[in-house]
Amino acid sequence: MTVEDVAVDAGVARGTVYQTYPSRALLVDDTVARFLSGSEERYRDLASTLPPWEALNEIVLTSTIGVAATAEVLSSDYPPGVVRDTMDRLFAIVEELLERGRADGSIRKDVTLEHLKLLFRGLYLALPEYSPERVALAQEYGRIILRGFRA
Repeated sequence: MTVEDVAVDAGVARGTVYQTYPSRALLVDDTVARFLSGSEERYRDLASTLPPWEALNEIVLTSTIGVAATAEVLSSDYPPGVVRDTMDRLFAIVEELLERGRADGSIRKDVTLEHLKLLFRGLYLALPEYSPERVALAQEYGRIILRGFRA
């Protein structure tokens, strides 16, 4: 998607888009961060209403992780900024679920957030570009990965 596409979709001039977002990277980061921020409430709700293992599965296998959390975002080298800050908040929720799952015996004691991020980052690198089939495939492989985390 180009800045021109965004301008047309928004019904504004391309210059207006650049006035708000001086670079395409800032536009992409803000869009991804807004998408991920919308997921934060859902993650918190799942974490507070479901047992840790069920909440972790629901969170990890949603299209939020599968679509927005690309391999680059899951990398520890991802640059600081709004996307990284938003992902850090989401990862804090996942880390809490892992801790609770390790404590209640539903998740292996040796599993860490870094394991989860590394394995899913590898999964996203191995998958083709986004498509509805990619989401289904990511969920199928994600279930296989998660079974290895089960205590």
